[in-house]
Amino acid sequence: MTENKIVNIFWTGGWDSTYRIVELSRIPVSIQPIYINDPSRLSQEQELSAMNTITQLLQQRKQTQAVFLPIKQINLSSLPCDSRVEKAWKSIASTIHIGTQYKWLPVVAKKYPGIELCIEKPSGPRGGCTSTLHKFGKLIQNPDKSFKLDVAASTPECSALFENVTFPILSLTEHDMLANIKAWQYEDIMKHIWFCNNPLQNHCCGMCVPCIQKMTKEMDFLLDSSAQARYFKMKSLAKFVGGTRVASKLMREFYKIYARFAKL
Repeated sequence: MTENKIVNIFWTGGWDSTYRIVELSRIPVSIQPIYINDPSRLSQEQELSAMNTITQLLQQRKQTQAVFLPIKQINLSSLPCDSRVEKAWKSIASTIHIGTQYKWLPVVAKKYPGIELCIEKPSGPRGGCTSTLHKFGKLIQNPDKSFKLDVAASTPECSALFENVTFPILSLTEHDMLANIKAWQYEDIMKHIWFCNNPLQNHCCGMCVPCIQKMTKEMDFLLDSSAQARYFKMKSLAKFVGGTRVASKLMREFYKIYARFAKL
């Protein structure tokens, strides 16, 4: 009997990577989730809890064919500095707003060549990763419809960041994934994901960028009623204070003060 293929995947407990986990669970592979422990990440506790809950629920589904390997946690502080990656990131960041996670994702990917990075197809403005790939890279589509970087046709800087990464859902928008989740009847699983950057008392805030995206993309069912109420309050306040960013900051400060007084 042959062993299942091991699929290494960056998993955060958010929508994109959990969608891919669900998709993988339906085929005979061994799933090896990789999670980066970052003490500065405010939502780390909620993300790990979501991942454990989702794993348990998927293991109970009759449709599940995959084997779930224990989540491999890697401390961000333990990752070595890679001068090639650092130099490449700085060069790209001088022209594109690309997140600092792309300083260490390539370092982990070097240890796990082919690791899956779940970046969706943009339905609006491109993010840092897709902007970098569009401007500095060229992609090759694999037989399974995932993508990998064509190193020979990409810049050295783009290659330094993405040469060891596989993009499994780059052909899918968030709407496409939602349609599949509904068709597969996995809404109950996806309700356990975590995407909020700034949790309030272990609940989604409704005011950060990921929460706003869910509220505006017909995915409000992922937020509880209190988070949705905060979103609409922030939206109303934004009309008077110069936009959602300022409104979100003001409301967040208000809830911090409120929480302090509530404990008295």
